[in-house]
Amino acid sequence: MGVGSGKIIISVRVRNDSFTIRTNPDAPHGYIYADGTPFFLMADTWWAAFTWRYPLEGKEIPDDYIVDSTNWSFEGGIQWLKRHSFNSIAAIAAFPNWKKDGLERTIKDNSGVSIRSGWPKAPDGKHIKDMHDDDGNMPFAFPGKCDGKNDLCANYDLIDPAYWQNMDKKMDYLGEQGFVPYIETVRRSHYISWKTYHNFDESFSRYLNYIKARYGAYNFIFSLTHNDGVLKGEGKNGFIHQAMKYYYDKYGGMPFEQPVTAMMSRSSMEYLGHVDESPFLTCHSFGNWRRDHRILKFVEEVYYKEPFVPGFSNEPYYHWHDVSFGRPDGERVISNSDRDNYFARAHAYDHYFSGAFGGHVFGSGSFGGDTKGEPIFAVPPKWPYIWQTLKMPITVQAKYFMEFIFSEGIQYQKMELASKDLSKARTDAIKMDEWAFMLRDPDRELAFLYFEDKTARQTIHGMIPAKKYEAQWYNPRTGEWFDMADGVLISDENGTIDMPAFPSGKDISENDWAAKLKIAE
Repeated sequence: MGVGSGKIIISVRVRNDSFTIRTNPDAPHGYIYADGTPFFLMADTWWAAFTWRYPLEGKEIPDDYIVDSTNWSFEGGIQWLKRHSFNSIAAIAAFPNWKKDGLERTIKDNSGVSIRSGWPKAPDGKHIKDMHDDDGNMPFAFPGKCDGKNDLCANYDLIDPAYWQNMDKKMDYLGEQGFVPYIETVRRSHYISWKTYHNFDESFSRYLNYIKARYGAYNFIFSLTHNDGVLKGEGKNGFIHQAMKYYYDKYGGMPFEQPVTAMMSRSSMEYLGHVDESPFLTCHSFGNWRRDHRILKFVEEVYYKEPFVPGFSNEPYYHWHDVSFGRPDGERVISNSDRDNYFARAHAYDHYFSGAFGGHVFGSGSFGGDTKGEPIFAVPPKWPYIWQTLKMPITVQAKYFMEFIFSEGIQYQKMELASKDLSKARTDAIKMDEWAFMLRDPDRELAFLYFEDKTARQTIHGMIPAKKYEAQWYNPRTGEWFDMADGVLISDENGTIDMPAFPSGKDISENDWAAKLKIAE
């Protein structure tokens, strides 16, 4: 791939092979570090992280740092997430045509080819969010090859090294903090002009290989595309799928087994097939479709598909993001209300209990990077500032989610879906209410449970007959464990356990609850 300076600078980064993550060969639904330590991805949506919207300021962040509009920085945000047990951000590497030009969001060239279509910029939403880096650099050179308006269209065959050198600095900082970023290559709106005016197989695969070559010694999850729209021709055997195959055939896989997926609507498997059909994939991701119970069937399909691979959600329910397509079964909630935080929390647990043992990306309404120096939105969708969503209750509750998953160490990776052994696991509800979930180990000595709001009290089947189980409730809002029914439940001769009433004393839950049953010693 050409570079604007006319020369290529190769830098070698010394690495320790023990820190890269990969599929666990002994429990392939999960990830481990090379030294065997389990890894569960927990990320916040920072799609514009490598732009000026997340400024890298080179400052030490004090232990008592509280993120706000006056002290916002890339480093501060990462330290805030780290304090709440996050280990990742979800970011898009480049927005090549989203320039700071004061022009409208949607632009076509003189032949009617789409150049860009993107997120609105405050205050009036008429202009596109500008996505240059901290120093004003764009990821590709200009002018491009569009028909007229080529000053608005990037030349996808010629990168600007300065942009990527600034991205290096943020990648270095993430690595120093133990973060494993989830990185998508480019947003879908760029593909039409790229395909029209370039040899797409050659040009796009070269771009994928450039990212792999530049960051192949880093610990990250690589998504070859951000293509949640999945327009005609962009799914299985479409031009993007073909280009990803071309890339893999020509350049091969990741150098240190780093995970590779492709962000698609519903799931990567739904549109690209499994890893045998698309060998460039090593795991699956799902999301940006019906943000309620309806997405879960795609999670379960990945879990049951052989050969087993990890799966994780990359675009679930977005909190503080009131748009029609993001409302669970159409329910509109007040941003940052208890119900809003509940939906974000429930979708995380729902995905995990449906087999997403690879991790979870928490959706956030500040995903576009509304930042300091920008006015507030005067029109819908009225997206919040980054620091506002970071201080939502769900950020703390995400930490409790991680603590629940790891309460038995790596054992979660060996659990099996067992909701079918609950008496009233499913109802006709579409939004995240009324459903119950269970994971259980193959020996039936350990079970995790999750109950959404308005769930009925359950009877559990399929446990070891006539055994005592230590029983605890878990409050996903506070991270508190406490005994259920004096701390012990006993299965009958058929392996059946009648659960007690919920902590409220009622047979219908008045909020969401989790629980754990563990065979008594």
